[in-house]
Amino acid sequence: MQMLEDLKKKKTLSDRALELVMRDVMSGLMDVSMQLGKECLETSSAEILMTSHDEKTEAVRSVKKNQLK
Repeated sequence: MQMLEDLKKKKTLSDRALELVMRDVMSGLMDVSMQLGKECLETSSAEILMTSHDEKTEAVRSVKKNQLK
């Protein structure tokens, strides 16, 4: 009985290889996820800045039009 339990606990070479591959895959997925998150933040920040700039530009144009009247 003890021998059967010992056999179940032992990992085969293919089990170990699979664990290593899965670890590398998960690490790669984390890297990709972090990079995508970073790019999304950069894009959002750029869009916010552009929108803010556009709103300020419109406000300046509006003031100038009112001054010309």
